[in-house]
Amino acid sequence: MSNLVQSIKNGQLNYANKIYNAAYIIIVIKAFYAYSDIVAAVRTQIVLNICNLLLLLLLVYKMVFMQKYSIKQIFMCLILAVITRYTDSKTYMFMMLPDFFLIAATQDVDFKKTIGIVYKIEAAIIGLHVALYPIMYFFNRSALRFSIRGGETAIRHQFMLSHANIFSMLLLWTILGYIYVNYEKLDKLRIIVCWLVYVFFYLFTDSNSGLIILTAITILLLLKNTIGDKIDGVVTFLARYLYLILFIVFDFMMVVFPLTSGKAREIWLAVDDFFTGRPKYGAYAYYLQGFTLFGQPIHFPSKIHWEGMWFDSGACDNAYMWISVSYGLIYIFIIGFLFWKYGKKATFEEKLIFIAYSLYTMMELYVTYMYFCFGVILVGKYLWENKEENTIGKKLKNARKQTS
Repeated sequence: MSNLVQSIKNGQLNYANKIYNAAYIIIVIKAFYAYSDIVAAVRTQIVLNICNLLLLLLLVYKMVFMQKYSIKQIFMCLILAVITRYTDSKTYMFMMLPDFFLIAATQDVDFKKTIGIVYKIEAAIIGLHVALYPIMYFFNRSALRFSIRGGETAIRHQFMLSHANIFSMLLLWTILGYIYVNYEKLDKLRIIVCWLVYVFFYLFTDSNSGLIILTAITILLLLKNTIGDKIDGVVTFLARYLYLILFIVFDFMMVVFPLTSGKAREIWLAVDDFFTGRPKYGAYAYYLQGFTLFGQPIHFPSKIHWEGMWFDSGACDNAYMWISVSYGLIYIFIIGFLFWKYGKKATFEEKLIFIAYSLYTMMELYVTYMYFCFGVILVGKYLWENKEENTIGKKLKNARKQTS
């Protein structure tokens, strides 16, 4: 009988995994559909809306019918749902609510299997774009778009996606997905090959962010492969505290910029130059809008002269700064708390993803696309952990036994 019960339970878990995987695949394919120039001629908002609807239906179905909650988890779920919905309404973007559902529906999901499927799909789609790109480049170049860095004349290749940085983001997190799923099989050769794949495409995209992050992760992997557990303490510390440390550093920079002068201003601008103007735009955004806790719409003038520099209406790519003035500090606090709380019990490969996410947050706003940059979704396996004895269903069963 116990074997039968276990078999039924395993079947239910497999079904729940399939529902979650289907939802995850839908949002990934929808994103590629939105980014890709290959489908630009047939892209319609109707298809994007249908994908959003299917995504939410599948995730809500899993949460309602396949997950068990403690009373604490129910309140947490409701509060986060309300906050993310409020943020989306204030910022006029459908961003935080889907991310919330992807995190909230992770209970009893084998996330390595999910990412194992997803990174292969991403690699296949990236591979299609890479294969078609040289054909288009040599035979129909006028149909291609290219990115230009500021006033520079160097071409940054987009590989038929909406921006060179989009391609680099997708490539980086596909490689990190491979590393996460295949961590136990990684040797020095595989680690270096992963890095070299990114370096090859860096020659075309000139996207520094991903190279810096992947180089840092590569170094940590090589150290782990060489000296073993001696590196674990450092990795655990970074996984738990790096996100909050970087948030404090960059938000401090953002606030104090107008107050700096002389040598302090020179140092500030040198740091800003290293990060290609990201802190400068963060300081400008804070000057215009200030902090927000739950989100606010951002309205920039098309052009403004401030603190001796000209600014346009572009967004700040440093996500610590941008989230603080746009989506809301609440998300910084939540993510920082989750990494701190679960960074200690996470596996080594999960800690590496937390570190990569923390570093990438200071480089790119794409971290809000959590289905690609999956560091925060990883925490869901701990956040919604199914402790059977604490769930409402179990408590009701025990109450009935006591009254009968």
